[in-house]
Amino acid sequence: MMKNLLVSALFLCCVKLVSAQTIPSERVVLSIVPNATDVSFVVRTDANAPLVCNFGENEGIKTFNVATDGSLTKVEYTFVHASPNERTIEVAADKLVTLRIVQKKQVNGVLEVKSSVLQNLNVDYVDLVKHNKVDVTQCPNLEVLTLTFTGVEEIVLPKSDMLKSVQASPTILGQGSLKKVNNWDAPNLTQIGFVGASIDTLDVRNNTHLTSLICSLPAKNKGLRGIKGAKKLKELTMLDVRGNNLAFDQIPDRYVVDAPLEDFRYSSQGPYLVPKSKIDGLSVDLSDLFFTRGISTVREKTEFVWKYKANETAAYQPVPADMMTSESGKFTFDASLSEDEVLRVYCTMRNGGYPGIGVKGKNTISTYMLKLDKSAAGISGVTANASSFVVSATDTGCRIDSSKPQKATVYGIDGKIVWSGQVPALVDLERGIYVVRSESGDYMKLMR
Repeated sequence: MMKNLLVSALFLCCVKLVSAQTIPSERVVLSIVPNATDVSFVVRTDANAPLVCNFGENEGIKTFNVATDGSLTKVEYTFVHASPNERTIEVAADKLVTLRIVQKKQVNGVLEVKSSVLQNLNVDYVDLVKHNKVDVTQCPNLEVLTLTFTGVEEIVLPKSDMLKSVQASPTILGQGSLKKVNNWDAPNLTQIGFVGASIDTLDVRNNTHLTSLICSLPAKNKGLRGIKGAKKLKELTMLDVRGNNLAFDQIPDRYVVDAPLEDFRYSSQGPYLVPKSKIDGLSVDLSDLFFTRGISTVREKTEFVWKYKANETAAYQPVPADMMTSESGKFTFDASLSEDEVLRVYCTMRNGGYPGIGVKGKNTISTYMLKLDKSAAGISGVTANASSFVVSATDTGCRIDSSKPQKATVYGIDGKIVWSGQVPALVDLERGIYVVRSESGDYMKLMR
């Protein structure tokens, strides 16, 4: 009987020992480069709980005591056997509050992160080009994620109100650039810091509490062409969007009056690509750029200077004032400017709210060359007889003007009359395609 009790006690002790040395489902899995002889990182745990790590086959599970005063603890381990192949290690994360890996050539991937308590994950100056995706969706209480100088290409964030800061940039050698991140899922972000990224459009419409936005010095020829929700950011105290391809309507304004002007950096913007939706026939709609605030305390009016060339090989020259009509940033050009079926134009823009916005400190930015189709109907007013009858689009419909008092009729695409009356007049219209006809026989097609 005594022998059986001793055997049972020994068995229970072994079970407890094995149980104490297992890695929980909440864990961080790191990839280690071939031939690594050691690895180290810094941690902080909840309630100063010991840290358990599994260093892999032929290495075993180890337990490390941590600082009892809540400060960071450095964990160091020398492998018994250096592996010629890539290996993984596991760090228990059920009590892990902070994990920091800085300037470690041994680590080349963060393969899995699952923790209900992790608040800070800092992986910096670590080459993640081989394993270039970091997924922290299983970290609901994560507050800070930094992946600077790592070359990470995709970040998957949790749907969480806790996350405050996310940062990423290429390796020190310039390898890798961030291409994808779901910052929409973190509505309480206060800091976004992406340097050297290759993101076409950044959507911050759900990140209105940002105080710092950095998305600057992008990968070559891969700069931002748009920031959705830029004008909704009214709590910014730091902005850096240097080196992109943004126009005035895509750059956040400075609303915090005591925010230093030098902390709002937006210089070296390349050519602005006018969206196709803003072009119709011989008309270009830049009304979104007509007034803007920038670093000014009031809205400033934009100055537009248009140039054209009569054919593909001709030199650019200013568009004559009488060959172009403009209304609040909407421009329509005379077809006779071109000698063939295409009118080639571009615009240089200046706004007092954005001094020094261009390359080499210039105060202007330019559009790419626009090829306007002479044969297409105008969105805002190509007319049969411009001297007597003009129709221009408005935010709510259209405006009809005439050099002489007369009646006009607006027809829907189905041929039904949607409005009729004396002009000049402002007409409210739903989005759609219309034909406007004057009493004297002039007519035009209107798209709204």
